[in-house]
Amino acid sequence: MAFLSLRTLSRARAAAAPNVVLLTLTAVRADALGAAAGRANSASADSVRGETHTPNIDRLAQEGLWFSHAYTPAPLTLPAHAAMMTGLYPFYTGVRDDFRAALSPQATTLAELLQRQGYQTCAATAAPTLSARSGLDQGFDHYRDATVRVPIASAPADAAAVRVRSGEMVVSDALEWLKTIDGRRPFFLWCQLNDAEQEAGAQAGDPTLEPALAPPAASPPSTLPGAPPSEQPALADASAGRAAYSRRLAQLDRVLGRLLDELRAQPPNPCPTLVVLTADCGHALGEHGEPTHGYFVYDATLHVPLIVRLPDGSHAGEVVDAPVSTVDVLATVLDLAGLSAPSAKSVHGRSLHSLIKRNRYAEEDSRRRPIYFETLLPLYRCGWSPLKGVRIDDRKYIDAPLPELYLLGQDTREGPQYNAFERQRSTAAPLADALDTLLAAKLRQARLTGRNQDAVPVTPGEPGALDDSAAPLANVDDVYTDAHAAKHWQPRDDPKNRLPLYCALQAARRQLAAGDARTAAAALLDVLRGDADNPYALWLLSVALTADPLQAAESLGTLEPAARDAQVAPAVRASLLIACGRIHLLKLDSARARRCFADALALEPDNPAYLAWLGLAELRMGLLAESLQSTQKASELSSDNDALLAQLGLVQLCNGKIGEAAFTWDKLLDRPAAPLSPWVLADLCARDPSVAQHIVTPLTKAFPDARLSHKSRAAIHATLGQLMFQGRHFDEALVAFQKASELLPREATPLWWQSRVLAAAGRAREAQEQLEGAYRLDPQHALVVIDLAHTRLAAGDAASAITILSTYCDAHPADPVAANNLALFLVEHGGQPGDLDRALQLAEAAVEHSGRSPAATATLGWVKLKRGDGAGAVAAFERAVRGAPDNADYVYHLGLAYRLSGQAEKATRTFARAIQMVGDSRPRWYADAAAAAGVNSPTAGAPPGGP
Repeated sequence: MAFLSLRTLSRARAAAAPNVVLLTLTAVRADALGAAAGRANSASADSVRGETHTPNIDRLAQEGLWFSHAYTPAPLTLPAHAAMMTGLYPFYTGVRDDFRAALSPQATTLAELLQRQGYQTCAATAAPTLSARSGLDQGFDHYRDATVRVPIASAPADAAAVRVRSGEMVVSDALEWLKTIDGRRPFFLWCQLNDAEQEAGAQAGDPTLEPALAPPAASPPSTLPGAPPSEQPALADASAGRAAYSRRLAQLDRVLGRLLDELRAQPPNPCPTLVVLTADCGHALGEHGEPTHGYFVYDATLHVPLIVRLPDGSHAGEVVDAPVSTVDVLATVLDLAGLSAPSAKSVHGRSLHSLIKRNRYAEEDSRRRPIYFETLLPLYRCGWSPLKGVRIDDRKYIDAPLPELYLLGQDTREGPQYNAFERQRSTAAPLADALDTLLAAKLRQARLTGRNQDAVPVTPGEPGALDDSAAPLANVDDVYTDAHAAKHWQPRDDPKNRLPLYCALQAARRQLAAGDARTAAAALLDVLRGDADNPYALWLLSVALTADPLQAAESLGTLEPAARDAQVAPAVRASLLIACGRIHLLKLDSARARRCFADALALEPDNPAYLAWLGLAELRMGLLAESLQSTQKASELSSDNDALLAQLGLVQLCNGKIGEAAFTWDKLLDRPAAPLSPWVLADLCARDPSVAQHIVTPLTKAFPDARLSHKSRAAIHATLGQLMFQGRHFDEALVAFQKASELLPREATPLWWQSRVLAAAGRAREAQEQLEGAYRLDPQHALVVIDLAHTRLAAGDAASAITILSTYCDAHPADPVAANNLALFLVEHGGQPGDLDRALQLAEAAVEHSGRSPAATATLGWVKLKRGDGAGAVAAFERAVRGAPDNADYVYHLGLAYRLSGQAEKATRTFARAIQMVGDSRPRWYADAAAAAGVNSPTAGAPPGGP
């Protein structure tokens, strides 16, 4: 796509061309920043901004211009960024969903245009939706993204194996790159930070966050709890949600301050620097009943900050009130960099340079210009009506089955009670016409078609994985185009009327992420009673039921009829068949699983995830040649998925294709960017112990082959070791890990594995010796540090345990697992002044960085209980119990919190509930709970248990 005629930079001008720094933030409301003081357009703005401290962003606004009425074209991360980087609205880029579409190679991005002019280019992103597979890597010399490679539980400390990268990691990447640039040429740096939306780290509910001193979890009840979704949904703990959001914004601001301060203090070249800061969307914070963003198109999620600091520092502190769109970023950057900006016939975006210069005609034109917005999330996820519309100056029209009109110059509030459409249809008519004209207009370039992102196979053996990129889209290809009028949809399809169901879906998804599959399944069944063919609900239900083997038989009765129903969309049927197949795998019925996977492939023959599952079922059955064929085809369709390449190399080894396997694994082990370690490769190969009978002998035969590298041989031994360990063949496992250690003697991970094997075999002293050796090799290895701390604690050396954990936490403050463990160590075994205060800080950090997981929240409750803060303990344990209602330990500790806070009646009922949940088992706290609940206990007098 060649729509720009850029002036080539001469050598003299190249030296004077400005650097460009583009900072994009996810889920940052304009009205939550200090720079927006006095200019908020949200009813809750004051309450949000009053809790937020963003001095670095505010300083940048004082150094540049603040565009007080800037709006995103879509409240979704990928569509908004695709529009920003191309100057085209989402209906022209074809990127309208966060996961399933990728920017076409035919698109021309801002990075490509600057790269052609001699700019050095680098991107560092945090959100998984902005990985290189999104297509936004076009034009970047370096692209550091948040690709998920391994689960955090099995990753070494430096593997950064998280779904969302922290802002610190993004900024570190950027600063490291700046040290390598050619100081004679300008650079373009794009940093995207996700800290305001969610913390970096493991998914909420990660099992590694369980409290360090907890006894084994009680068995879940046999019945599914749950209640129908509320007819009038409301965001629980709204004030707590705003406070948490403000804390995340403050953290984001600190991270940005580090980058901005470095650029001010040590410029990497003599060129002046243009800085643009904006956001892809805002955050609803419960306004209009919306939990986050993407569902509605109200200004809580469309109104975003836009700050432009000019290279010469002019116009500092000025405010531009004219309405603009983030789609204007491309043209504005090019214009301010001294390059030719595209015309309105080439892109939808406009250069804001004339507005900066206070051109009266430009301001008038801006107030007459229709600014487009949309969200297709309700359509693609649930098959409900899309929302799209335009604003012209202070008039805003939303095209929906129940149309909306807002005159925001008179009243900035939105929602059904403020909808003026019925009263002022004549005012809405020209806006509706402007929307139709905009959607029908053709630019000089053809509309792009968003290409499909390669589907990411859920790692075999990881049935609880939850990744929206695998969710099916609604079957809407033949019922929806932009030209369709809203009357095509019925009022019941309007997202406003479907909000209770959507909130129930979001709640179920959170429960799934927290590991509470049973509660999620019950809620999803209630959703499906109100919307029987909702594709997202069916998909989430398939994940929920697959994640809970105890419900496998029941779930097949729910899923299989839908999977065979021709009235259900093919994509949904295929997803349900995969879920049925996974359940059969859990039941060790590989033959039936294979049939389900094959039937799914008949519906979607080129889906690499489905092929990967078929290959796994065939490997379980010993059909090695067939497994190789299926896995090979999957890898050809999705060539950058680590789990799939690991499986391919394994199957190649089992088929005696040693040279091909060596090539496949070496691509993972020796790639220039983020190479996989042999231990992580082994984790991926050994996830399914049921394949051991078919792969142990071929792997043992393959090991001596000279075509395999040292790393590949170590991976083979580590795989064998894990399989033997899972089968409780401890002697064989120990030998395998010892051989792996001999191949790579400077690695700590095989010693850590040896310690696990020795501990399981009852050889505690030898296990500690291996851990001590691993710690000497790598004192920053998270798993080594945590296990060694527990080992020293068990040996009575609490001070040493606390010391090594403290040292690690100081170096890795965003590691929620270590923080969670250290908090408990300090509460239970610390004796120094200030230990309880530090434990509280660590517990709060663990909650924030774990995405408010129930386990970390329970630890926070225990710390507050020990500090005598009954009300705080009650609040924390109530949240923990909501997140994990089947955990009897949390329920018991909630009873302790009620008792401490003087709520005796609640305490008694809660203790009785905990007693009922554990049945015949007798946890350490049983006697205390039984006595408090008035239940006879044969173990009366035993001390109550810790967390």
